[in-house]
This record gives sequence, structure tokens and C-alpha cells, in this order.
Amino acid sequence: MKQSITNKVKLSHYFYSFMLIMFCYNSTFSQAITKQYEKELSVTSDSKIFIEGPGNLPFQSEGKLKVNTVNGYALEPRDNNGIAAFVANKLDIKTSKNTFVKQIITVKVIPHEKYSEEAKALLEGLKINIHKDANQYQIDNNLNIERLSFKNGFFKGTQNLIVLDDGSSYNVRGIEISTTIIVPDNVTLSVASKYIDVAIEDFKGELNINADKSTIMLSDVGELYGRFNSCKVDFKTIDNANIIAYNTTINGDNVNLLDINTEEFILKESLFNRTKKASLSTYVIKTVGVLNILQTSNDEFKIDQVGTIDVKSSHFSNYQIKRLKNELSLNAKNGDISIDTISKEVTKLDINNRVSTINLGVQELDNYLIRFPVLEYTEKTIPSTAKDVSSEGEVAFQKGNGKTNGIISISCKNCKVNIKD
Repeated sequence: MKQSITNKVKLSHYFYSFMLIMFCYNSTFSQAITKQYEKELSVTSDSKIFIEGPGNLPFQSEGKLKVNTVNGYALEPRDNNGIAAFVANKLDIKTSKNTFVKQIITVKVIPHEKYSEEAKALLEGLKINIHKDANQYQIDNNLNIERLSFKNGFFKGTQNLIVLDDGSSYNVRGIEISTTIIVPDNVTLSVASKYIDVAIEDFKGELNINADKSTIMLSDVGELYGRFNSCKVDFKTIDNANIIAYNTTINGDNVNLLDINTEEFILKESLFNRTKKASLSTYVIKTVGVLNILQTSNDEFKIDQVGTIDVKSSHFSNYQIKRLKNELSLNAKNGDISIDTISKEVTKLDINNRVSTINLGVQELDNYLIRFPVLEYTEKTIPSTAKDVSSEGEVAFQKGNGKTNGIISISCKNCKVNIKD
């Protein structure tokens, strides 16, 4: 019995000693060193500022890597100890009434247990610089990091090399970059991002965004030119917006003028050298003044209230509009459209489609005329308050005294049309 108790005491002693050693090892292993870098330059109102990153860096790897974009761009080696090799945190762009641009970068480095001096040397080797050419300013939030190199395996340790532009390299366990940029609110601003969150405060000038697999958070914007690939975009108000998007969700409160896919734009993917056109996006917006769409494919439009809609080409895109105030012109090949309420101010509503379900609410209209081409197969549900005024060449229904202020023309090869009052 005494021998059994003694053995248990020894095992308990060994266990707690092992746990203490592991705790000390992990504590030493994960100690981080942090340094902040700042740069400030004076600018004028006609300046053009280009901001990139952080995180969009070339890298090479040997071994197994995992990509985690939940909290930024992270590459995790095989050992699965929860420490990412490279993380680019949110790019935070703040605006001011001042005439300067300021870059603030915080870098946190986690050293390997035996290479803590390399982490310190890396922080000393990092340089911040805003490149100026006439009235143009280039801000790279990767500092002077040129590329990344990751190596790991079953029988060799993890090696994460941070290679700088002077050729020097540093082996660290992990590096994390956080960036804040302060810019005047009336300059021309261009932002490029990949795998990161971008937040931009109220901005009155021209804002250009080229984003790939990012989350974009905007407040009030004067003019936006956005090119989005697999992104999520949120905004409050935009005066004028020109958007091209693939596989993107766009949520907002108000846009005065919204142009969508008004130019040919091809998204190029490095994988298999594929190309993709703008499509497969969802637009959820409360109010739009004027909506112009040059081309749309497999998109979803969900708008509470819109003044005027002009769609030149629509393939398999669907429209859910709660209220139409002025005018609609839609040229489509398949795709459904639903308008809950057509206001009294609407003067023209033209729909040209092939296969579709069309729901129109005319409950506010005292006088309207609905026209259908006679030779097309269309299933129609018309309110009993509208009388048949068909003639040779077209089927038509009219409500009111003949002085119509709303003319609805529907040309559809094979559609189901429901007019409800």
C-alpha cells in the first residue's frame, strides 16, 4: 500500500513538473515585442493619395499552410499552436479637416524561443515611408517587407522568414500589422485591399476602392468608384456611386446616383488563369435616386424606394422594389421583378423580358393603361377595376377616365404577370 501511494505521489510530481515546464515554454515562446512607426507629410486639396495593404504580399511555402481570414490575413503552419505566422489587421482610415496625411503602423512580433534577438532586429530593420511624386502620395502599409517565406514539416521546425527590400531576412514565429491612416476629407483617395477589413470615415472627395475578399465599411461618401471581388460592403450615404462587383453583398442607406457595371470589367484570378465578369452580387439599399445598370447577370436588387431605374441588359437578375417613384425601363432575358407600390408620379414603366414572374402594385394609381403585345404568351391577372380596351395588335387594360398618367408596357415571351390594386 505504501509503495502504491509513493508511486502515485511520484507520478503526480512528474505530471505537475511537466505542466510547469510546458507553461514556461509556452510563455517564453509567445512573448511579443511591439513597436510603433509614424510618418506625416503636408498635402494640398488637389493631392492624390494611394493606399495599399497591409497584407497583400507575395509568399512562398514548403510544408502545410492554412489560410484563415476571420480576423485578417493569416497563414498558420503545421504545428497548430494557435499563433498565426502573418496577420494583417483592419486598415482604419480616418479623415480630418487638416492638410496632412499621417501613417501610423503598429507591428507586433512573436519570436521563436531561441531567436528572440531576430525579432528585435526585424523591428529595427523595418522602415516607414510615404513616397511622394509631385502631388501624388503612395502609402504601402507593409512597410519595407518585400515577401514572406514559410517552411515547416514533421521532422523540422517552423521557419517564418520576413524578407525586407534590402535582402535581409528574419526568422520569427509570427508578425501582426495594424494600420491607421489620417487623410484630408477632400482629396482624391485610392485604396487597394486583399483579405482585410477596411473602415473609412466620412469622406467628401473622390474615393476609389479596389477590394478583393475584403470587408469594406464606409460612412458618408461624396463620390465612390468601387471594384469589388467577393467582398462585403456597408455604407450610410453616397452622393454618386459607380460600382462593379462579383460575388459581393452591398448594403446601404441612401445613394443619389448609382451606376452599376457601366463599363466592361474582367476580374482575373491567378488560379487556373480564370476570368470572371461582374455578377452574382446582392444590392440591399433603402433609397436610390437614380439607378443605371449597363449590364447585370445573376444579381439580386432589393431596394425600399427608387426614383428612376434604367436597365440596358439583364440576364437572370431579380428585382424586389418596394416603391417606384418616377420611371422604369428594363430590358431583360429572364429574371423576376416585383414592385409593391407604383406611385402616382410614375409616367412610364417599360418591361421587356423573356421568361419572368412580374408583380406590380397599382393601388395608388387612379388612371393607368397597361399594354401587352397580342402575339406573346403571357398569363395575366388584371384588377377588375380595369376595363379591356384591346385593339388589333395589342392587348390593353385601362383604369380611370382615359387621361392616363401612368402607362405600363409589358413585352414578355413567356411570363406570369400579376397586377394588383
